[in-house]
Amino acid sequence: MCGRTACTLDPDDICRASAYQLRASKDWKIPKWDECPCGGQYFPSHNVAPTSHTPVLISDGDETDRNLRPMSWGLIPFWHKGNARDFGLATHNARLETLLQKPVFKAPLAKGRRCVVLADGYYEWKDVNGRSTQPYFIHFKQPDDIRAGDSSWKKRTVWNEISGWSGPRPLTIAGVYDNGLEHYSYSVITMNSSPTMAFVHDRMPAILDGSEAVANWLDVENVTLEDAVKSLVPVTSLEFHPVTKSVGNSRYKEPDCVLPIDPVDKKESESKSSQFMTTWLKKATPAKTNESEKEAAPKENNDGNDSDKKVGKRTKSPTQEREERNVKKGKE
Repeated sequence: MCGRTACTLDPDDICRASAYQLRASKDWKIPKWDECPCGGQYFPSHNVAPTSHTPVLISDGDETDRNLRPMSWGLIPFWHKGNARDFGLATHNARLETLLQKPVFKAPLAKGRRCVVLADGYYEWKDVNGRSTQPYFIHFKQPDDIRAGDSSWKKRTVWNEISGWSGPRPLTIAGVYDNGLEHYSYSVITMNSSPTMAFVHDRMPAILDGSEAVANWLDVENVTLEDAVKSLVPVTSLEFHPVTKSVGNSRYKEPDCVLPIDPVDKKESESKSSQFMTTWLKKATPAKTNESEKEAAPKENNDGNDSDKKVGKRTKSPTQEREERNVKKGKE
């Protein structure tokens, strides 16, 4: 499955990173950025959740005409009217095994609405001994001078007309999209994981590895839907590393979402919210203990006898004292 991604490149860099060579001339062509007609905006983020607008590469069938357009993650069929959030089905993922059976995906695919979803990478959660999960960030292998979360590459030239883009390589994921009067939206196609990725999870997105795979998926004029779907296979060219559990909170969008951590180090693997709660509880516990100790301590006797105010000393009741005085008088 795929339920969280990171996409931090700005529109200009996304366009250059999606540049492709024309088959005939071998010239580089940069896709054009189109704003979403329905008003949805793309905001670069280290933690992208479904319903967010992210860059999606589409084509009208001609290889010379590719566009990038922000679309909402979670396909809303064209026939749905009204607010997209009112659509009841969870469609951020589309299983490859049933892709051509479910009408919500089959209909737009029959119209040639194949797309490529762009992202820095995606997050997946690995089950740890059935008691907890550890998130991992999964991405393409990057150039030697580029590291996850490091933006120093922006200080150098990353584009030229001869060699194309030399910045971070975005993940290219096969998807299906649809559009209605009020929404452009897409689903990420998922499949069984490769042996390598099965270490993290048994499902993974359908990754398009390389320019030829991207071109074939978008070429709706020359590559049939059946052949395009058959070409989707689990890839092994991905890298991954454990990251902070804070990424589980979709509101947490700090750059450290993608930074590697040591999962063995308990302090490092704790989420920011968990650390906050732990600190708060440690501060609160002594006060609670002192209060309980006060409640457990014997109460002081306020009968005016200072010698009897020592903690733990038992005092005689007024009845006992009267009986003792009467006994003494009787003896006298």
